[in-house]
Amino acid sequence: MGHEMGHYVLNHIYKMLAFFVIIIFNDHSSAKTRILMAMKWKEENINHEKNKEK
Repeated sequence: MGHEMGHYVLNHIYKMLAFFVIIIFNDHSSAKTRILMAMKWKEENINHEKNKEK
């Protein structure tokens, strides 16, 4: 119990929450970027295939 109270006294709870918020925000941002890049790549491939057929 004393060990866990030490985390509270040293503000580890707030530091951990801030750390996880940053990690989640960065992961969400990078996932959004990856999705948008994949959509753009797919669109470019579709346009390339259409132009190739003509």
